[in-house]
Amino acid sequence: QLAQRMAQGLSEAGFAVEVAAYGMAALRFVDSSVYDLVFLDVMLPGLNAWTLQKAIRQQGDTPLLFLTTKGGIEDRLRG
Repeated sequence: QLAQRMAQGLSEAGFAVEVAAYGMAALRFVDSSVYDLVFLDVMLPGLNAWTLQKAIRQQGDTPLLFLTTKGGIEDRLRG
């Protein structure tokens, strides 16, 4: 799984990493902790990245990085 490989690489580089496989789990993470950066899979099961983005933005200005296999201009602009 890509998320696990990314987490392993970031951990090996000295970063603290948490991985959520579902949108609701990600929402619980961001509701209970402060993060320096959040990676969001656009097609995350449950709550999607756009819904999570709104919840995260209500809490502050945490930088977000959207990951997607979608290549359309609309998807890029939305992110």
